[in-house]
Amino acid sequence: MKFLKTLLVFSLVMSFSSVSFAQEKEEKALDFSMFENIYELTVPPINVPTVAKFELGYLQEYPAVIVEKESGTPVYSTVSTKYSPENVSFKITDSSPIIGDPNVLFDNNFDGAVEFDLDKDKEIAYIAFETDKKVDLSAFSLYLDKNVSLPYSASVVFFLDSKPKTAFSHQHLTGSKINFPVYSSDKWQINFLHSQPLRIKEIIPFNENQSVSFGGHEITFLARPDMEYLLYADAAIAPSFFFDQKPNLSIDKDDVVVESELNNGNENYYFVEPDGDKDGIPDYRDNCVNVANQDQKDVYKNDKGDACEDFDRDGVMNFEDNCPDETNQHQRDDDGDGIGDACDGEESRLTEKLPWLPWLSLLLAAGVIGVIFYQTMHSIKKD
Repeated sequence: MKFLKTLLVFSLVMSFSSVSFAQEKEEKALDFSMFENIYELTVPPINVPTVAKFELGYLQEYPAVIVEKESGTPVYSTVSTKYSPENVSFKITDSSPIIGDPNVLFDNNFDGAVEFDLDKDKEIAYIAFETDKKVDLSAFSLYLDKNVSLPYSASVVFFLDSKPKTAFSHQHLTGSKINFPVYSSDKWQINFLHSQPLRIKEIIPFNENQSVSFGGHEITFLARPDMEYLLYADAAIAPSFFFDQKPNLSIDKDDVVVESELNNGNENYYFVEPDGDKDGIPDYRDNCVNVANQDQKDVYKNDKGDACEDFDRDGVMNFEDNCPDETNQHQRDDDGDGIGDACDGEESRLTEKLPWLPWLSLLLAAGVIGVIFYQTMHSIKKD
């Protein structure tokens, strides 16, 4: 009987553990807060599971994810780069001081990056380029390198009969996409105001009124009958979804494939801007992207947080410098009190290492005085 009770308790514990683990796994799988936009995905009527494909008309730095609309379950898919039949070439004609090859900004991959030199451009950067023919554009997507803040603001200029015209006036950027009315030109310029080093991997120009412009993605997945799907796109950081089963989505010439369609898309209500240092300040407006500094303290008013400055120029950032106002490259601290020798006025004092020692000394002194007083009073009584 005792064995049966023990077995029952063990079974209940394992059941609750399994439920808890399953819920934790499900909650993790349903976290789509890194995606900025959601698209409704329309699949033609089908009677059996069928390979479906559709085009997302602009490049994604991180994978887009298809989910079943009702359950929110991620669906395995494959992606290939899709180029428009009418290819467009770009030529950089001018720029503010940069570090790197500017041609990587329009090469449709994310291997290289260009840095706009903050120390030389004095926070005002620009890139001018031409296309080999007039193109209709209504947006630019900026893909930044890791741990790089968005520029404070941007503007877009196009040239009409060699005269500059404003497409997008300087506005504070809250995301990596710059939208403006459709304009046609073969000469464009993008201007940035930035207070942090600005390193861009790719600039994707496109026309939102066209399904494919310059380049994009062709996405293939296995659609099921009577199932509705959503596409989560424009991830700010790399999503991580695990698929236990991966159907073979390779297509032969005799395979039946259905063409799916996307709607115009909506902003993801649950989208959360990346916050690499977890200090509650999104990266795009954090004056120390890699160092937690919730107070955003900035003594110099240079839009670079004090926590990631090096006031004493000793090569050790303030947030980990044990003497931020005294040059002490080796960070020597003989008494181990967290204050470097270079700025410790009470260096190596025993009482500094053991702050309770003075109190112990006072207590011992009081005890000695008490014993002396007792012996004195005792002697007087004897006399």
